[in-house]
Amino acid sequence: VPELSCMDTTGARRIIRWRIDTVPFTSDDRRAREELLRTSALRPGTGYTEGDVATMLGAHSWPEHFAPYSILQLDAEGNFWILERVRRSEGGDATRFRILDPDGRLIAFANTFPARNLGLGMRTYIGSRAVVRTFEDAGGVPKVGVFPIRKD
Repeated sequence: VPELSCMDTTGARRIIRWRIDTVPFTSDDRRAREELLRTSALRPGTGYTEGDVATMLGAHSWPEHFAPYSILQLDAEGNFWILERVRRSEGGDATRFRILDPDGRLIAFANTFPARNLGLGMRTYIGSRAVVRTFEDAGGVPKVGVFPIRKD
């Protein structure tokens, strides 16, 4: 179960947990990722060969499920915007933002849009109000540390 581990304004630690829809990483997903890697690695000027790509793919480990979230934003009101992957009712998968208030209550879901100052795969976000760090604990459970920036 993903969780946010954060400190409130008094410095007390709070944990917010939420249930996710685990989305399996399928063989089609793997083929798409392999093709993306192959296409980008074999662009003119990269210097990679087909053999290099085969080595990279052979060394790559593939997940059983997609990561439960890939981006977390903190808005001006202290709400958490979590980009998560979900299953579509008609099949396939998509992404959406899950919006949680500072106490962890679900406020809404929102369609995706480019997140400010973040790129996919970044694990640290330094905002104007807090520093957000994503990581996995020893058991592989995804967690987020939120550390408010105190301005005097």
